[in-house]
Amino acid sequence: MELLDAVCVITDFDGQWMSVEYKKGKNTEQKLIQVSSLLSIQYIKEGK
Repeated sequence: MELLDAVCVITDFDGQWMSVEYKKGKNTEQKLIQVSSLLSIQYIKEGK
């Protein structure tokens, strides 16, 4: 649930799994998540 409404960058994708990076405070963290656990996804152009 910590990624709810978080802006994430997909760094790797392998079928059922994806690796994402996101900001948590001043730190950038990385997490491996199942694609089936996504509720929604929105694409944002870089630099916006």
